[in-house]
Amino acid sequence: MNAPAHAPLPVDGALAELHAALDHQRLVILQAPPGTGKTTRVPPSLIEQPWVGERKVLMLEPRRVAARAAATRMAEERNEQVGDTIGLRTRNDTRVSAITRVEVVTEGVLTRMLLNDPALEGYAVVLFDEFHERSIHTDTALAFLRETVGALRPDLRIVVMSATLDAKALGGRLRTDAVVKVEAERHPVTISHRPPQPGEDLTDAAAAAVVDAVGSDAHAGDLLVFLPGVGAITRVERSVRRALGSRLDDELVVMPLHGSLRGNDQDAALRRDPRGRRKIVLATPLAETSVTIDGVATVIDTGQRRRPEIDHGRGMGVLRTVTASRAAADQRAGRAGRQQPGTCIRLWHAADDAHRPADEPPEITTADLSSLALDVAAWGATDIHELPWLDAPPAPALGQARALLADLELLDAKYRLTDHGRHAHRLGADPRLAHLLTRSVELEAAYPGAVATACLLAAALADRDLLRGRRRPVDLRLRLDALLGTRRDDADPQALRLARDSARRWEHRLGASDTAAADLDLAGLLTSVAFPDRIARRRDDGGSFLLASGAGVAIDPDDGIARHQWLAVAETEGVGADARILTAAPLQLDDLEAVHADRIVERDEGGWDRRARDVAFERQRRLGSLILQRRPETSPDEAAVAAALVAGLRREGLGLLRWDDSDRRFRERLAFVHAHDPETWPAVGDDDLLATADSWLPPRLDRTSRRKNLESMAARDVLSGLLDWRQGRELDRIAPTHWEVPSGSRIPIDYSSEDGPVLAVRLQELFGLIESPAVLGGQVPLTLHLLSPAHRPVQMTQDLVSFWAEGYSEVRRELRGRYPKHHWPEDPLTATPTSRAKRRS
Repeated sequence: MNAPAHAPLPVDGALAELHAALDHQRLVILQAPPGTGKTTRVPPSLIEQPWVGERKVLMLEPRRVAARAAATRMAEERNEQVGDTIGLRTRNDTRVSAITRVEVVTEGVLTRMLLNDPALEGYAVVLFDEFHERSIHTDTALAFLRETVGALRPDLRIVVMSATLDAKALGGRLRTDAVVKVEAERHPVTISHRPPQPGEDLTDAAAAAVVDAVGSDAHAGDLLVFLPGVGAITRVERSVRRALGSRLDDELVVMPLHGSLRGNDQDAALRRDPRGRRKIVLATPLAETSVTIDGVATVIDTGQRRRPEIDHGRGMGVLRTVTASRAAADQRAGRAGRQQPGTCIRLWHAADDAHRPADEPPEITTADLSSLALDVAAWGATDIHELPWLDAPPAPALGQARALLADLELLDAKYRLTDHGRHAHRLGADPRLAHLLTRSVELEAAYPGAVATACLLAAALADRDLLRGRRRPVDLRLRLDALLGTRRDDADPQALRLARDSARRWEHRLGASDTAAADLDLAGLLTSVAFPDRIARRRDDGGSFLLASGAGVAIDPDDGIARHQWLAVAETEGVGADARILTAAPLQLDDLEAVHADRIVERDEGGWDRRARDVAFERQRRLGSLILQRRPETSPDEAAVAAALVAGLRREGLGLLRWDDSDRRFRERLAFVHAHDPETWPAVGDDDLLATADSWLPPRLDRTSRRKNLESMAARDVLSGLLDWRQGRELDRIAPTHWEVPSGSRIPIDYSSEDGPVLAVRLQELFGLIESPAVLGGQVPLTLHLLSPAHRPVQMTQDLVSFWAEGYSEVRRELRGRYPKHHWPEDPLTATPTSRAKRRS
């Protein structure tokens, strides 16, 4: 069928060059600015190419809104319906027929097609539109497809189409020099900046900018407002409607644009208003390049977007609001100049542009990789890094993803699909939800209604929240109740409609008879099946919970389910101290133990109890970091007891041991010899002994040992245990405890001083001693503290010879006056030493 005539678009002039490139090349890059017609003109133009033959043209359009719009536009240009020559395949909508030659598919669908038929028999070429968005599914599909071309289909063509990527750099990475560029006239866009006022919320600033723009002659045409997500769209729409009041409907119309809308509502946002009213389109970032919105000449940009990321510390995938890149901001501004000169209002300071990232990072480098890891296992790749990735999956995120899939028993130890994994993967859902749906069939006998409830739960969790508002209740049962028909003022009708459609599909796939069989009391149990790492136990009355993964999360203590002891948490936001529960359901301990029996372990836990200041052990039944039951353990493992006492000793200090004066003096002697010969003698300082406690303390303990055993442990025995028997004898020889002086007295040596050992002795007991005493084999002289008869120091010396010759006479004169009854000879070297007082004759 020949296509009817239609208005020319810039890409039309490049089609011949593209066709020629594809005659000789298997991979071609088409670089074309937004609005040039690449999405709607390129696919139909390939149908009649000789190398296509009877095969089809397949185009990947990442977003459902854009896929619908592209298929619809191409069909309209042929005066046909979608499903005739131009077909469409999305998760919720398939329209193809025997005469279909072009199929527009969304990214998850393309991955599924490749897994089902790696050779893609029946297709001649695959086009990747809006490739710059670089979602995980796009990168995965391209890696699979490049492997297919190399191994199974050398005739299969690939066309990568984008408005913003550096074609030369991309060509180098894809190993092709076939680049076709489309030039297009760009209308000028005047950019201004209107940052939020102090205390003004960004959505309030966006609403205020809308009101100002519609009342200003400087801002013409329809308005396109870029917002990070559906929640922000809802809040801005509410504020704009309140501010504009009666002007709406007559002169103006507010239209949201996001992927959850009905097709008719999406189409209305993309086209000019049939009544000629000025449109205010509130859109997610899908409007950057994916779709053309007729009539837009004014853009208001919040400068934000929502990006899937992996929180490595918690092992959870989260959707974070982040700063949009400079490239994204330029694309958004360009939407105002696609059909006429336009204006762009940016809701940030001009100086902030320099701090924005240049480009958006590929999703594969930031997001949760569990779906990718499951897809790769289904693909049969033995080594994920051998696939021809543009950007390889980061090792930490890939490791977390594989750990989760193994925990859910979807992968085995070699990262291959298990039987359970194969069944779950066929469902095409997120791995956690696929696991939930598959397991619900096994649980149905014990928990009637499990399958129907799981279908509702999977539908409720697969997309955005079913409830609206900034302070949404956490309880998942309220969402399931809304799905079953209970009216709620805070329910999102569009989200409910999509979720009900999903629930019905799951019911059909799993054989559930009717959603009425659902039992909302099973919500917590089933949520715990999908999120076993997020089973949570309350820690206090302030809304603090501990997850099985070990992470802490919080909930508003006034929320209806905050009082429950156990929760199964589905969604969280934030990290660290700011982590909060978004959705969860109450969980009964009996159900938890029944369903997760294989995850529950018993083990001894304990150690040094800081409060009791003693060893304490208990037998615990645990699920991850959560304690289900505990009881005292009277006979703990001996090594654990030893480790606990070592920890206690290190915390409390060596004072826990029994020390007396002899113990301290022995330690001082050891410290002295160590200071002079550290290679031979052990270090016995506090830090040294505590650092080596795990070697010298455990041999002295058994499983019954406690603090009291340390308190009764003589420190001298510990220190002696650091020496062998030769060292014990050598210590007595080179660092004796006493020194026998000429009077016959054995005087103790004091080794406590850092200046060296000291011998404090009465002067009269040294008469006749010529040489100064020394220890350590004569290497270290003793410092003599010469004492009066009253044991008061009168002189200190290490050189006794010099003292007798030069200092004694003066000391003698002083002592004779103070102690006249004592004998003070003129010649101390010939006098008889004495330890007693003598009267003068």
